[in-house]
Amino acid sequence: TGLEDLDWAKRVLGLGYQLAYVAEAEIVHVHEETPNKIYNRYRREAIALKRIFPQEHFYFIDFLRLFTGNLLSDYY
Repeated sequence: TGLEDLDWAKRVLGLGYQLAYVAEAEIVHVHEETPNKIYNRYRREAIALKRIFPQEHFYFIDFLRLFTGNLLSDYY
């Protein structure tokens, strides 16, 4: 489980449909989780990403860049 939206979009595009971006559309994710549950969610999403896009690679430098950027963004 995880990244169901990416999996769905990949399948729909594979069937020849198109996706449209709607700026007014709003998706709200509420994650009231313990640190252990957050770790588990990220682990599941990493596994899902590798299954959906096996050609993609995520390196430690990517982690550092994204972690730092997200941390600063959240702090701001």
